[in-house]
Amino acid sequence: MTFGIQKLKGGAVVNIGTTPDKCSKCGQTIYWAMTKNKKLMPVCFVDGEWQSHFADCKFADSFRKPKTSYGVKELGDNAFIKENKGQ
Repeated sequence: MTFGIQKLKGGAVVNIGTTPDKCSKCGQTIYWAMTKNKKLMPVCFVDGEWQSHFADCKFADSFRKPKTSYGVKELGDNAFIKENKGQ
C-alpha cells in the first residue's frame, strides 16, 4: 500500500494520508485523501488499488448532501418556478 500522491481507480489524483480511520457507518478501515479542490475524501485500498470509499460503502447515500436546483425558487405547497434573471 502506497500513500501520498496517488491515482484512484476512477482516475482522480489525490494526496492520501497515512493514518487509518474507520467509517462511522460501516466500520471499514479508511484513509483521508485531499482532492485537488482541497476537500477531504474517504478512500480505501481494495483489490490492490485505491478507490473512493463511497464506491463500496453500503451507507454512501447517507453521507450525500441533498441536491439543490440553481435558479429555481420555491413557492408555497412545493410548487416551483424558474426565476427570470436579467429579464
